[in-house]
Amino acid sequence: MFRTIAFVAATAISGVPIFAQKQMKTVAVVNFVNSAGQPGLNYLKTALPESITGSLSASREISVVERGGLTALLRELELEQSGVVNTGEVARAGKLARADVLLMGSFSGNPEKITVTLKAVDVVTGVVLEGRSVSAPLAEILELCGQTSLAMASAIAGGKTGLVTVTSSPEGAEILIDGIVVGKTPLVEYKVSTGSHSLFLRKSGYREEEKTINIRAGKTERYVETLAPARESVQMFLGFGYQRVFPSAAALQAGNVFSGQLGVNFGRWTADIAFAFNNNWNHTYSYSTPFGSLSQKREYTVSAFLLGIAVEPFQLGQYVSPYVGVFGGFTIVNDYRLKGSDDERERLASFDLLQLGVKAGLEIMPKLRVSLFLEGRYTAFTSAIQRSTFVSQGILGEPTSTTSDLNLTNFSIGGGARLNF
Repeated sequence: MFRTIAFVAATAISGVPIFAQKQMKTVAVVNFVNSAGQPGLNYLKTALPESITGSLSASREISVVERGGLTALLRELELEQSGVVNTGEVARAGKLARADVLLMGSFSGNPEKITVTLKAVDVVTGVVLEGRSVSAPLAEILELCGQTSLAMASAIAGGKTGLVTVTSSPEGAEILIDGIVVGKTPLVEYKVSTGSHSLFLRKSGYREEEKTINIRAGKTERYVETLAPARESVQMFLGFGYQRVFPSAAALQAGNVFSGQLGVNFGRWTADIAFAFNNNWNHTYSYSTPFGSLSQKREYTVSAFLLGIAVEPFQLGQYVSPYVGVFGGFTIVNDYRLKGSDDERERLASFDLLQLGVKAGLEIMPKLRVSLFLEGRYTAFTSAIQRSTFVSQGILGEPTSTTSDLNLTNFSIGGGARLNF
């Protein structure tokens, strides 16, 4: 009497009606049938059920009958030998094993590829509640069958399920749902419990894809994925680029830099050596004289030998790869005056500098043979250069030359192409 009162009180506290509580189904995993005809694979008749029992024990939706003593019981009913059972045999086996569902199976093939067929049978009706087929090399089949049986738990328990269809381009991508391998694309109307699940696709030579999917009861959800080629673990490239340079100093006009680079990609990292050249960085100026304003055509040539390293901080999409990095190197700056109608060059000075900078950009189609990139750079120099200019001394004097410091710090933006090989 006391136990009855306690049970009713506990039910009232939980807020769940007594008759609304659903009893957890009990599953017994029987020995599998060797359809391969290879005596060397006979150990799988018990090894597979043991592995599956261990995996199902992790499920909160069903309970599992311990394997100890179960094999002898089922041998008595000759289930192991035939692999084909009728409703009466299933019902009797379930009663003796105190199970609601029997999980049965068979396997065929060879060590290179084993195919295992699983089916969960209701002991009362003899109806197959859920069935799956798994194929894998012998070394992987135990783990894969365990994962597959765990994915069957919701259907065995009678929970709400929906269907999911997954296709990919190219086909043959391995599919994992909630970390469990369920097959390869195309996967058609695969039964999954309702709610949110993690969908993961992987294929050798292509970038892995992961997303969250939502399964609705009795509905079929369809997902189509286009897999982007993956960058090889180590890949060389040859690049050519152009940058429009915007200097911080007012004395300098915007310039053009052309560059070539040779680099290597290793995973998310990139290292390169580059040569950059600005052939005519204009810094023409004007000065006043008693006879009017005069101008002097001047330009710098800049040659830089650079080392750079960059990293892909995150994945932005299938066809775009962001990167950030640093660079630095040796720079030669020549100052020229242009004379005459033909702008003959006269070198006035030469400077050796060290430049350092940061860069950020996007590589477009990064995994293809030819990719494009857009890039912004900020470049600073360890020292300024000396710039000489003429200053008027008035009507009584000749213009005199004066020098001032000129900082070549600049921002640039541009792009280019890479040949990956």
